[in-house]
Amino acid sequence: MRRPLLTAGSAAFLTMIFAAGAGLNAGIVLAAFCFIAGAALLFFRKFEWAGGLSLALIVCALSFGMFSVRTVLRVHPALILDGQTAAFTGRVVEAPEKTDGKIRYLVKTSRVDFPGAPQELKILLTANTELYSVGYGDTISGDAALYGASGAAKNRLLARGVYLTGYYTELREIKKAGKRDVYGY
Repeated sequence: MRRPLLTAGSAAFLTMIFAAGAGLNAGIVLAAFCFIAGAALLFFRKFEWAGGLSLALIVCALSFGMFSVRTVLRVHPALILDGQTAAFTGRVVEAPEKTDGKIRYLVKTSRVDFPGAPQELKILLTANTELYSVGYGDTISGDAALYGASGAAKNRLLARGVYLTGYYTELREIKKAGKRDVYGY
């Protein structure tokens, strides 16, 4: 087989793109199917094309498996907060973004007051009015109604590590960042 790394890399890249759209259940089924088919093709070594196809299928199985494990370990624990209101403390990690008359803040939490919820996660919070000049690097505490990422922006948010969106219901405390790094200006 010529260019095995090109075959493996292309198979992994295309599989990850497909897995993001297919979802968890399809990823698990396709991982098992690709692994079984790739292993079965290892017994047909007399055909020239069997080695390359076997490599591609095993790489696809590994890619589907990695996607599924990541989804189970990272995304699903955060979805315990879907549809809940929770108190949180976190740091604004990007400059606030104004869209459609609303302000969006990307917050990386350090504490979430909800039983069984992960403590560190990214939440895209929306407010109808500007939150007392909250900026990049500021630490905020408050309550938010949280929802799982959905709709057309779901894959874009998941790629950024944002598993939940939400709306401020109450803002309790703002701690302004002292000295900001270069990205804060």
